[in-house]
Amino acid sequence: MKKATEFSINLPDIPGALNDVCVALSKYDVNIQSIAGVATKDCTLAMITDDDLGTRKAFDELGAEYFENETLTMELPDQSGALSNVTRVLTDAEVNISAIYILNRSDDVTKIAFRVDNPELARQVLNL
Repeated sequence: MKKATEFSINLPDIPGALNDVCVALSKYDVNIQSIAGVATKDCTLAMITDDDLGTRKAFDELGAEYFENETLTMELPDQSGALSNVTRVLTDAEVNISAIYILNRSDDVTKIAFRVDNPELARQVLNL
């Protein structure tokens, strides 16, 4: 299992806010591997990229406040029940999953990243 960094940034819920982030990241040749966003009063955008340093530079240049969290990555068979096997083990160990991302899929494998409240215990119980 590898580590990946989740970046969270709060944006105003206005036209162009996401574009500003995308333009800033492209300036540093950063590729977004997974992204999710939800807008209420403001927009919270969370993403995993292929370049932590470039992402930091882009966000700093925007003057945006952002947060970083460690995520764990793993590959699962792309079949029914594969994710529930992982979530059951973590639930039984009382490890909370606070975010999950699909990074990529092929015909038979899905690569995921997830943020948990206890990465060391997650590694232990998942034998990683």
